[in-house]
Amino acid sequence: MIIKEYTHKEQLIIPKYVYQYVSCNNTVIFDIETTGLSKYHNKVILIGYLFAEDGQIKIRQLFAEDSSEEGLILLEFMKDISNFDTMITYNGATFDCPFLKERFIQHKLEWPGETLEHIDILKHLRKNKEYLKIDNFKLKTVEKYLGINRKDIISGEDSVRLYNQFTKKRSAALLEKILLHNYEDIYYLGKVLDIFKFIPEEVYKKWQHIVHLDDEAISFSFFPTDFSFKSKAITLVGRSSKNNNLPQLKHYHQGFSFFWDPSLGSFKLDIPLFNTKLNSGKKIHFIDLRVLNISRENQVYQNNEQLYEEHFLHVDIHSPNLQPFEGLILEIITMAIRTPYVQ
Repeated sequence: MIIKEYTHKEQLIIPKYVYQYVSCNNTVIFDIETTGLSKYHNKVILIGYLFAEDGQIKIRQLFAEDSSEEGLILLEFMKDISNFDTMITYNGATFDCPFLKERFIQHKLEWPGETLEHIDILKHLRKNKEYLKIDNFKLKTVEKYLGINRKDIISGEDSVRLYNQFTKKRSAALLEKILLHNYEDIYYLGKVLDIFKFIPEEVYKKWQHIVHLDDEAISFSFFPTDFSFKSKAITLVGRSSKNNNLPQLKHYHQGFSFFWDPSLGSFKLDIPLFNTKLNSGKKIHFIDLRVLNISRENQVYQNNEQLYEEHFLHVDIHSPNLQPFEGLILEIITMAIRTPYVQ
């Protein structure tokens, strides 16, 4: 196993956007190189990670000189990553983390990533694509958009080919190319975070509510991008404070369905949408507030231009105004969790 370490006299700048989703008290950015795409049959041969220490940026690379050293680099990474509470990746939710988890299992090691908060940059860029004037979300395209120019010119596929050559020749030049590719992936991921500055702040404003259940104060939070609007339903997938003492909750109501997993700190809410045609012939979608037993005296809904007649909340599914939903969601969540559990 080869371990490389680098120090840069610069700071790791975390954008405000990221802080809305995770705490970032102690953050690590990482990327892996593998011998192929199958987490069951291929192996991790290089892990690079970046973190802040003493006001500087540190980069560490763990390289397996042949695939038999996979367990060694996983064990070393496990020791280091346990010092962090937040991880940042690019496509890590789809590739890096599931791949690492399976390789940890193969070596009878516990994957520590489950306990860390996670920002997958790619996932968040896709959620906010309407605010980003960019052709695609390939990492090198995003880097070019931000004016980042690499020294390394190889691809991940090239890296696999070069590694196979290295295991036969042990060439220092091949090793340098492989390490440089991973190094620049990691170093520039810290710079790629700047992409979030192009997303308007109102888009990622966190909505957070405290609901009291017996003696527990439970926090429920969600963002505008957590809503999904379709012709027959509104879906919201949000977060809650974690609680291992409460069972899962499944609540089915005429006006909504609500699923909450306190141990994972996540919830899903579905609200049915109805539609009708106005006298003008315009088709509209709406929520029937009557089946929700929402009080019309609630100031949230009074004098709001989205109200359709007296008991209906008009919803433009193509360009929704989310302001009136904040109070509505709070009332529904409160109603759901204070009702006896249906498991």
